[in-house]
Amino acid sequence: MGDWFLLLNPDTTPADDFLDDVADRLNRLDDKAGIVGFHLRNSDGTRQLSTGPYPTLVSTLARMVLPRSRRKYEKISSDTATPVAWVTGCCLLIRQKCLRDLGGLDESFFLYYEDVDLCRRAVERGWSVWFDPEPMIVHHHPLHHRVVPPVLRMVTRHSLMVYAKKHWPSWQFRMLTRIVQAEACLRGWIGESTDARTFDLLGGICRDLRNGDDATAHDRITSAVRRIDVRVGV
Repeated sequence: MGDWFLLLNPDTTPADDFLDDVADRLNRLDDKAGIVGFHLRNSDGTRQLSTGPYPTLVSTLARMVLPRSRRKYEKISSDTATPVAWVTGCCLLIRQKCLRDLGGLDESFFLYYEDVDLCRRAVERGWSVWFDPEPMIVHHHPLHHRVVPPVLRMVTRHSLMVYAKKHWPSWQFRMLTRIVQAEACLRGWIGESTDARTFDLLGGICRDLRNGDDATAHDRITSAVRRIDVRVGV
């Protein structure tokens, strides 16, 4: 196990034999297996999806009509370990050599989509990403089960745009920023005054990213999150 790192959210509960089971199953993977994700369950025992296709502009817009639990994800029906595009970062194993090769998670992402980016970069460098349906983890508080306040929506939209800037054609990235900016304007207009300020900030982030000022966009989010933390006493 010393050759692997386990990334695990604090709101997860592994099965009692999880590590022993994983250690045994890693021996069945080849040397180019760089990242492995596992079977997730909700707190009530129902299935929680944990892998999906790479997002594109078309799929991102089309999947907005789906329930939040399915917008990024797809169901894998295989009973054995199978290669996939990406696995969620709430519980994944990454080979030490792969992690070193990739330079770790990209800190341009404030929160969310960094796992999708990590897996995509791994595949681009010749590693494979796997989903193993046998070892089981309970993930208690996934994003799609929570109310999304304006600040968190701002964070997720920023991360999607950062991903698009890295991996999509330039015109698609710029179109996405225009769409998100229009969404922010609409939500700010129909929301409360505190919401309006947050969505006005999101509009500024869209402009920052289009203009190549990623640092200012990241600073806007950091400041907004810190203000929330101060108000709730975190």
